[in-house]
Amino acid sequence: MNEQKISYELNLCMIFVLFRRKSYEVTRHLFESSPGTGIDLAAINIQRGRDHGIAPYNVWRSVCQLEPASSFTTGPGGFVDHPSDAVLAMKSIYKYVN
Repeated sequence: MNEQKISYELNLCMIFVLFRRKSYEVTRHLFESSPGTGIDLAAINIQRGRDHGIAPYNVWRSVCQLEPASSFTTGPGGFVDHPSDAVLAMKSIYKYVN
């Protein structure tokens, strides 16, 4: 890996940490003109990453020196660094861990 790519990946690790702490207002009410019309900045950023071919979630966990998750649990092989409500939310949205 070249230095530019490593720097980019480390920046994404920081974004990963900050992403988990997004406020309710940013994830529910961004640009809201009337109740229920706001957009979710976190969802937009995830889609932007997909549009640009950013690596799957478990690849980034490895880059950030986290163990890859193989199941939607908080135990070994799962998302040990996430609260259980977040893991349940991911499980309800995604079919696969990666």
